[in-house]
Amino acid sequence: MGRLLSSYFLALVISKILLFSQYCLLLQSADSSADDILYGVYNQCTPGNYSAGSPYESDLNSLFASIVNSAAISSYNNFTTAGSVSGQRSGYAAHGLYQCRGDLSLLDCAACVAGVVKKFAGICPQTTGGVILVVGCLVKYDCTNFIGVENKTVAFKQCGRSDPAVANTVDAVLKGLSGPVGVTKLNAEYEVIGMSQCVGDLSVEMCEDCLGEAIQQLRTTCSGAVSGEMFLGKCYARYMIGQSRHEPHNKHVKRVIIIVLSVIASIVALVLLGFLIYYLYNWTLPLRLANRLKGIWNKGTK
Repeated sequence: MGRLLSSYFLALVISKILLFSQYCLLLQSADSSADDILYGVYNQCTPGNYSAGSPYESDLNSLFASIVNSAAISSYNNFTTAGSVSGQRSGYAAHGLYQCRGDLSLLDCAACVAGVVKKFAGICPQTTGGVILVVGCLVKYDCTNFIGVENKTVAFKQCGRSDPAVANTVDAVLKGLSGPVGVTKLNAEYEVIGMSQCVGDLSVEMCEDCLGEAIQQLRTTCSGAVSGEMFLGKCYARYMIGQSRHEPHNKHVKRVIIIVLSVIASIVALVLLGFLIYYLYNWTLPLRLANRLKGIWNKGTK
């Protein structure tokens, strides 16, 4: 009975270790899904509010539904609601657009836009306008028509750590950026990637003007930095040398630790499982030998 309990306890320990290993791998997988396209960059809400049940709320719900549905088939679109209730013009038109990052698949684009639309209820509750920018996409709406209007206001900017040695490399990658969607990579002393993009409602001329401003601001603000991001109202430019801002060192270390722990746990579980099999085999060996000898004896006495 004691051996049986010991075997049961050992099997229980192994099962717990295997579960822990699976949990570690799932945690790492969930972590990696988010280079998180829904990681917040910035948001802004207009000061005006609308009332619950108002015509504008109805138009806004219709606008959001159109935006979410469209994101499954296109990386950019803009909409303006009819501004009518029961067929009557009410003047409560809602204007909105979305823009996904140029390298996102339509599947990720749709997921990003749907996720951002859900965020508005908590970030901009019942406001007549708002904009949310996340890593993967931008969604904006307002009661005032902003479609096709250039906006070079700095919405968000961020620079990485300073390293004067990369200045020439940064300058080279910034010169390579162009719109409406620009991506450039350099295989120099450093691995560098630069990205730029305009919101789709801008004309080519407006886009070039907006990007020129963003790149100049980036060059001035983040001179000598290993990474930089400059988001204006209708365009952005960014560059990264080595590790992305959305893959910081501590997060990378965390992932490595999780993977190492899961591997160690799996190895320990396999070793214990082997020990359990060996233990059970040796424990039942006398019984099997006795049964075998008994069979031989019975056969010999017949």
